Order: sequence, then structure tokens, then C-alpha cells
Amino acid sequence: MGVPNAAHPIVEVILAWYLGGDHAAELPDLLSQEVVTTDWMSPGKQLIGPVAFVEEMMEASAVAFPDATEEILAVVFDGSSLVIHGRFRATFAASYYGVDAHGGPLEWEIVDRWEIVNGLITEVRFGADTRAAWAQIVPGGN
Repeated sequence: MGVPNAAHPIVEVILAWYLGGDHAAELPDLLSQEVVTTDWMSPGKQLIGPVAFVEEMMEASAVAFPDATEEILAVVFDGSSLVIHGRFRATFAASYYGVDAHGGPLEWEIVDRWEIVNGLITEVRFGADTRAAWAQIVPGGN
């Protein structure tokens, strides 16, 4: 993929999910049964388990942002923690976390952290430039 620090097989699968690569379909198989996921759009809410990750993150995101692309700006992996800095772009096509879609374009920077223990993903924290994101998602969202 040409991304520094991406030689680990799990990292390759995670990056494929961001970039639309062939290995993205393998991601659910790499989630721990106790994987904890948090998303910047729902502060304080934790999704627990692979089913919640797949249904509430992967599938819901694919519906809300069907043309989403992510540009990877930086990747840091120390053997157990993966941090991805990128730029998210999409059309807001369907409601997401209770926010009604407006059909317009979106673009903001992200910083996501993935924790990997014993070959499984145990924690995922999705982060974003919330000020820029809310200003685009919600009218008057500054």
C-alpha cells in the first residue's frame, strides 16, 4: 500500500478498510469478542463486541456515507497501538447516530486509534476534527 509502518498483517487489513482494499472484508474476523468501540459522534457511548462494530459502525457508515473515501496522511504502529491520521470525504446520504442527512458533501480530518492484543483488535477509538465535522453535518453546528 505504500504506507509507512504498515507491514503487520492486521494493519494491512485495517488500512484496507479505510482505503477500500481487497482485505477489508477480513476485518470482522480480527475483532476480539470483547472489542470496545467509541465514536466521536456519540460521546460516552461504547459499542461492545464484533456484532455492534459491524452493524453500528461498518454497515451504518456505509449507508450514511456511501461514497466515503479516506486519504491516509500518517500511520504510526508500535506493535500494539495503531494510530491513523487521515482526511474523510463523503456525501451525507442517510441519517447517522440520529442526525438527519442533508445530502451534501463532507470533509474533515480524523485521528483513529486501534489497539491490538494477541492478534485481535481489542479497542477502536474513532476521532475527528469535531468542530469542522459538526459545522458540516448540522446546520449551525459550530
